[in-house]
Amino acid sequence: MYLPVGSMPCSSQTTSQNLEPIWFPHCPP
Repeated sequence: MYLPVGSMPCSSQTTSQNLEPIWFPHCPP
């Protein structure tokens, strides 16, 4: 599953995948 930055919802499942940690800054605490 790959979504462009901006359409990437903050999901723990997303951060659990083999994706680069660029998703973390896009997820609010």
